[in-house]
Amino acid sequence: MVQVDESVVTRRKYNRGRVVKEKWVLGIYDTSVRRGVVLFVCKRDRQTLVPLIRDYVLPGSTIYTDGWSAYTGLDRAGYTHMVVNHKKHFVDPTTGACTNAVEGYWSRLKRFLRQIDTMQSKLLPEHIDEFMWRETYCKDADAFQKSQEGIRERDTL
Repeated sequence: MVQVDESVVTRRKYNRGRVVKEKWVLGIYDTSVRRGVVLFVCKRDRQTLVPLIRDYVLPGSTIYTDGWSAYTGLDRAGYTHMVVNHKKHFVDPTTGACTNAVEGYWSRLKRFLRQIDTMQSKLLPEHIDEFMWRETYCKDADAFQKSQEGIRERDTL
């Protein structure tokens, strides 16, 4: 089961501060292994999003999304597609569809980016890669220590 959503990672709040070009990302979060991927997208249309979903999600998987029109047709692409209408529910009462896990992933990503103050950085893609690495390999450990252990394991035969 996979949850898919798009989000903006840079923008001005309340029209204050300098003008910043919005940068959109697509998030694909596998709830069974609790692992996600963040991909930069130039557009949020069907022609952009569906090929990315095909690249990262196995055919036959169940995909939960919100009602964004670019996701229509995922069922024809070989997926079981469930939609939650956020204007009415956070969890669809009949199908159980929700995007809460990927929304939580966004929350952790944006908190991480604010902590290191990189929302407008030229290194934003690298910081997002670091976030995904930390989420996957060192949730409960010191990142530096975890990276040293990984290097040590590869160097020891």
